[in-house]
Amino acid sequence: MFDRFLDSTNAVLRCAGRESAVRGERFIGSEHLLLGLLDYEYGIVGEVFGLVGLSYEQVSDELSHLLASPSWRSIVTSPVRDFTPTAYGMLESAAEQATQLGCHSVHPEHVLLGITERVSADDSSVAAVLLRAVQLESDALRRAAHEVITYRRGALTEES
Repeated sequence: MFDRFLDSTNAVLRCAGRESAVRGERFIGSEHLLLGLLDYEYGIVGEVFGLVGLSYEQVSDELSHLLASPSWRSIVTSPVRDFTPTAYGMLESAAEQATQLGCHSVHPEHVLLGITERVSADDSSVAAVLLRAVQLESDALRRAAHEVITYRRGALTEES
């Protein structure tokens, strides 16, 4: 799966890894993937976040508040060496989204779609909690991503 990831997608994963390290975590979870995308902020993903009004600062602040709660910290103590099962599932969904959209390579926007798909299916992930905390429904984020992707595809077709 990872061999299909573009350099830009790997840059998002590096951002996610940095987010995890800064917070003293030994794993990359759904929250780190979301922050990695927000930190990357280029291309389609940047347009989508601008469209829905979601910023790195909003989500980072919410995560800091969430992790400061002793009751939450006890819930998030099942780290794996690399990705949590939820985050890995989101990356698998990203690869599936790429395939469904006719792309061999996995782009950052596919990671965003993978996150929103998994959040819709399981609203107990940390990414789901963060999106609710900033009052953004994952379906709205997914619709915005599809709008931007569709617009970009149309613009590329017109230029050809």
